[in-house]
Amino acid sequence: MASSSAQKRKRDSNDLDEVTLRVAARSEAEVGPVLACFPALQPPKTTPFCLYIRNASEDESNAEKKKPRKESILVGEAETVEFVSTEESQPASAGCSYLVGIYDKRTKTTTLREAPLHILSRQVKALKNLKSIEVSSEERIKLRNTLGETFGTKKAKAAIRAQERNRVDVDAMQGVAGHLQQRIQANTESLPTQAEAKATADSNRLIPTYDENAQRPEDVYKLHDIIPEVEFNALSITPFKVAVTMHERKALLPHSRSNWINQHLSLLFSAPKPNKIHL
Repeated sequence: MASSSAQKRKRDSNDLDEVTLRVAARSEAEVGPVLACFPALQPPKTTPFCLYIRNASEDESNAEKKKPRKESILVGEAETVEFVSTEESQPASAGCSYLVGIYDKRTKTTTLREAPLHILSRQVKALKNLKSIEVSSEERIKLRNTLGETFGTKKAKAAIRAQERNRVDVDAMQGVAGHLQQRIQANTESLPTQAEAKATADSNRLIPTYDENAQRPEDVYKLHDIIPEVEFNALSITPFKVAVTMHERKALLPHSRSNWINQHLSLLFSAPKPNKIHL
């Protein structure tokens, strides 16, 4: 009897500890609950919040085929501060789902409901309508240098001083700008023009002057600009004409292993009268 009553009490205690979990299906018409995250300032517990819903289709062209996607924004207002959910709420909920559990003591059931996360930013009411003061780059640099001179290291302070020494004072340069321009103009008058510089460069070239309007490759350079007429007339091609075979003509060449020269030589002597200029 004692063992059976102990087992009965143990079974009853296990029944009391059992909890049923149920996930509630959320319809599109239902709103809430939601989770709120305050990264910086915690609002008072009595701060009222309102959830605004805007229905938007994922694709306007296929709106009738897809379910509407509800976009919500959470807004709260305290005595001196306003709270509004930011655009970071959607990326924060990507890839995961947040659930809120509600326990019912009567049925011993915990119902889990989906709750989107809202990250809230704050805005001070007194500063809401004030425009920010525009700071120029020079003022920003001056303030940064002052901060560096006060709290910076020795290396940072030395860099600030070097930057100040190397900075050009535009106002001081306005008085001497005209004088510098006159000096530059006077010194550049003796310089040659672009055409004169080109003519001087062409005259000092190691290769002869070329003809830009030439229609054939052999007309680009004049023959006697490449080789003087006296030297050209002193050259003789008689040994090549006397030779009977191509093997004998190749033997007369100082370099007989060039395929281009051998082919060019064969084409020249295939004609009835070889041209000395081409050879």
